[in-house]
Amino acid sequence: MTNAKSTVEIEVCPPQNRRMVFRPLGPDRRVRGRIDFSNLKGDRFAALREKWEEPIPGQVIGINVETGEGYIREPLRDEEHRELAREIEQQPFRLPPERQAFPNANVANWVHWMRRAVEAGTARIVGGGKLPDPAKCPGQVEQHFAVLPPEASQKEDSQRQLADAISAMAAAIDRLTESQAAQSRTLATLVQKGQG
Repeated sequence: MTNAKSTVEIEVCPPQNRRMVFRPLGPDRRVRGRIDFSNLKGDRFAALREKWEEPIPGQVIGINVETGEGYIREPLRDEEHRELAREIEQQPFRLPPERQAFPNANVANWVHWMRRAVEAGTARIVGGGKLPDPAKCPGQVEQHFAVLPPEASQKEDSQRQLADAISAMAAAIDRLTESQAAQSRTLATLVQKGQG
């Protein structure tokens, strides 16, 4: 964490040990949540509860509201979790880097979605105090639910134009095929009349 006054951090900790999609990073980017094997009931999880008595901390999403640098921090790279990280890396798992930076982040958007995660119980604030009001942060909140963002809309328009062009080409081929078939029938009729 950098300047405590300008940086806010949340730990991803959704119920049922899940990952979270953080919308500012796109629909395919999932952030690992806190894993607490004591929450898993049933005999089939007994070995996991025994092996991993302490929860595995979730990744941390942070934003410096002054500089606009967003980041995902891997707490398993911290000194306090070094032994746990070693145990995890002995399994067929590979830990991400200590910190992945996202310079020039849309601060309002990051703060908005961080706040939504906290309010939904999918994350908790772990550094920097209270999340600021997104309306008072630089940038704009992006909520593309019913309307596609301009880039996606343009891509969709291009795809639609390509599909329309292919459909028009297929219709032209059908007309040409029908025309050739009609000409062949006419020619066959003329040949038959000429032989008769």
